Amino acid sequence: MNIDRVTEILTTFDKARGTGYGKKIPGKLDNDFKELAEIYSSATANEAKEIRDRISKDIRLLLLGFGDRFATIAARNGDENSLKIALLAHVIEDFRMDPRENFFRLPVISHVADRMGLNVKKLFKWAALMASEPTAKDLRSFASQRPRERSLDSVGLEEYYDEEEGGISYRTVENWMLPFFGRNK
Repeated sequence: MNIDRVTEILTTFDKARGTGYGKKIPGKLDNDFKELAEIYSSATANEAKEIRDRISKDIRLLLLGFGDRFATIAARNGDENSLKIALLAHVIEDFRMDPRENFFRLPVISHVADRMGLNVKKLFKWAALMASEPTAKDLRSFASQRPRERSLDSVGLEEYYDEEEGGISYRTVENWMLPFFGRNK
């Protein structure tokens, strides 16, 4: 494992916190994350733990954003590898920032996997093999839910065609929680 390259990539991510990912999907930062995911997926268990431990709290949300971005790439081009990279964002982040963020974002990956005709349980089990034990348990638990419970609707997201990007994207449905509180729009 090239720990110097991992450090370099993480430093780049830390600097990007103030500027964002860039408009284009995929962009340079996406390519850097893809490289990090490839390093991680070929690492030993001890090396993978070292990578997870090097993730500062300041870039955890950025990593989860890569999961969103790679799920979007997979939805647009039908590439299973991009969907695996999306899952690796969650594995590397290790559900450490706030697990609710992970559970809010995982339905996009599940939705795209369903659209592509992939076995969701098998995909999440693959990712769990590279995760810490608590994260592996959360991934398996999520994947074992009924489709409705892991759907976009369950977290108030919707798929739409982004005219500017020229492809599928995902967004929060306005006022999606109103039915839970018994109010009408």
